[in-house]
Amino acid sequence: MSDTRPRLLLNPDSIQAHISQTGVKRGQGWRAVSRLPNWAFPSVVRFLTCRDQVGKTQILGTGFIIGVVNEDWLILCTASHVFEDIDRALELRISDSLSYLDTKEARLRRRYNPDMLKHVLCGVCIPKMGREILCPIVNVETSENTRRRDTALVFVRLPREAAGLATPIPIDIGPPPRMDISLYVAGFNGTRQNERIPVNSTTLLTPERRLILREGFLGGFGSYAAQTFDTVKILIPIDGGMSGGPVIIYRPSPFEVKRVAVAVVGGELQCSESRALDESIEGSGWATPIVALFGHEVFLPTNEWIPFKEAVDRKLISTFGSEVYHQ
Repeated sequence: MSDTRPRLLLNPDSIQAHISQTGVKRGQGWRAVSRLPNWAFPSVVRFLTCRDQVGKTQILGTGFIIGVVNEDWLILCTASHVFEDIDRALELRISDSLSYLDTKEARLRRRYNPDMLKHVLCGVCIPKMGREILCPIVNVETSENTRRRDTALVFVRLPREAAGLATPIPIDIGPPPRMDISLYVAGFNGTRQNERIPVNSTTLLTPERRLILREGFLGGFGSYAAQTFDTVKILIPIDGGMSGGPVIIYRPSPFEVKRVAVAVVGGELQCSESRALDESIEGSGWATPIVALFGHEVFLPTNEWIPFKEAVDRKLISTFGSEVYHQ
């Protein structure tokens, strides 16, 4: 009888690249990556809340594109607690904003009321257009309990002029990252309302689009931040608006070295302003491994939901690492 278990064809050590943009070494803390181009990391998006269509917006959190369907339908990933903050930002009762799934199989998921989502926008960077586009959110599926899994999927449709121009980042389904290679955390912050972006027939005043990229190292695996699921400790400080962003490593492919997402940023284990100011002090962030996304379902432009694994099999989700396994 043949062995049908997955078999690793390549040595895990040979398929992880240690690429440092700052030169920081383990034990030296973390470093901010400076001099980022205006449209660096276009797969990283930001979520903004707006009480009305003529007022100011505020940053709710970060996310990242993991799939594109029919050129204009975006599948994004973020942290579940990012959307819990919508209720506080908009002063809505949570019972008004949530639409719970009542099937046993879906007990770890919940979906949001479309009427509530009209108050949220997704800022997608389109480098070829030289600007950020604010898109309405079509649907969201979050975790039912963030202490059990802190991930969410968000679904956005691009306007016609931006179709085919969005850039996903592959999710990594290869071996876990080694302790000695650099990790990067990407996300947004910023409170100054100094950018005006047109949305339909109005113009919204938005916080400056300031991408933060920090380099550091893995701190370990375990149950952190009072979570009951396995999380990743990252020795990089996390600002509030960075929640939901990607934890990135580099993996070599036959023709290039690719950046891939290995986890979803959760937040800080120990809140301390000094950690974000002093790069010699190791940060204390945590993140959810990307494998947690396989507990979700994906909403398609045909108004149907399919299991996340099916979306991966159909190549609707951008992945990296499957070629190192042989069934």
